[in-house]
Amino acid sequence: MSEIGARIRKFRELKGYKTQEFSKITGVPQSRLSEIENNPTGVSTKNIDRIVKNTNINPAWLLTGEGEIEKPIGSLVDGLP
Repeated sequence: MSEIGARIRKFRELKGYKTQEFSKITGVPQSRLSEIENNPTGVSTKNIDRIVKNTNINPAWLLTGEGEIEKPIGSLVDGLP
């Protein structure tokens, strides 16, 4: 399992989402989401972008494992020019 895949699974489970629900929320196909969470293959920037834009997952935590799991309230991460 990739580290990013493991973090995606951790976030999804923390929020109480089944894979199918998370797929609908993020726009990442369920089969691809399962592959990301369970295989050591990488995750595309397109799918990372979908997850970050459609959830409150902290992109820094997703990519590095450092910091808070969720975006800080009032974060400007999505609003950068």
